[in-house]
Amino acid sequence: MSILTFEEMLATSQFKEAHKQFVDYIAKAKGHANPELRNFVLKKAIMFSGAVGTDVTHRTVIHFPLGGKSIKLREKEHALIENLNRQYCWLLVSAYESYESFLKELYACMGFLDTALWQCNDYGSVSPSQVNKLRLQWFKDRVRDRANPKFREGVSYVLQRFRNTFHSIASYEKTTLSSGRMSLYSDGLLHHSVDTLPLAMTCHLAEKLRHAIVHNQGSINSIQSLCASIGVNGMKKSAIVSSYTRASTEVAYIWLVYDEKGMLDYRFLSLRISHLFESLCAHACLLYKSCLGHFGKSPYWDRQNKKPKVE
Repeated sequence: MSILTFEEMLATSQFKEAHKQFVDYIAKAKGHANPELRNFVLKKAIMFSGAVGTDVTHRTVIHFPLGGKSIKLREKEHALIENLNRQYCWLLVSAYESYESFLKELYACMGFLDTALWQCNDYGSVSPSQVNKLRLQWFKDRVRDRANPKFREGVSYVLQRFRNTFHSIASYEKTTLSSGRMSLYSDGLLHHSVDTLPLAMTCHLAEKLRHAIVHNQGSINSIQSLCASIGVNGMKKSAIVSSYTRASTEVAYIWLVYDEKGMLDYRFLSLRISHLFESLCAHACLLYKSCLGHFGKSPYWDRQNKKPKVE
């Protein structure tokens, strides 16, 4: 997943189109000296653009006034931004769950290719004499088994096993991937860097954000608790974690759309959402290459003079 690919097609292009429509209407309104005519143009922007109700199917919601309540342009812009943020949140959920599935399947394949890489209790009730007779599908089913406590909750066990097996990945997991800001109306990166967390910590943060989105409607009770849960300490790193949220009266909400939390600054989109995607991809690639390196220059089964049957 490269910078602003899937989300660019699904959400950002929709946002650009909708917001450009707002800007055009505002420009027209400013061109009228007559206050009544100016208000008419703004009302038209609010009532007939349907930008807030436009989804990926390009179907437009028709707005009906209820009683004497009227929606202000700024309120509609807020709704547009919040709708985009929800899309980004669930895009993150999808990306992280794909990352989890990849790591579990990678661990299953490694157990099939090198049975010694799995621990004895990974095999459950299978006797040692039957291990070499197991097929690939058995390993895949084993890591997907919800009754298996090791694989039921995320990929923490799989990551622990990979780290214990491939000690060289530790130094790479401590590196940071660069990020920045992007102009809403330009596809080029701006010369403004954004502080990021180390690779492994960023992936752990993505896990916690995914959990909050799925189980808590995107709310986070305590930034301090979130930082502690992923091993973050110090004001600078805590500020990075906080940048993925927007403070409210009682709790903080996951906020992945733009940098300026207290202002509707539409000129720039934060690349933090893309940075999360890139970190998940980079970490998955790191583990995959480590697994390839486990077998040396020639495949493990060639060195053992027996190629496994993949079924």
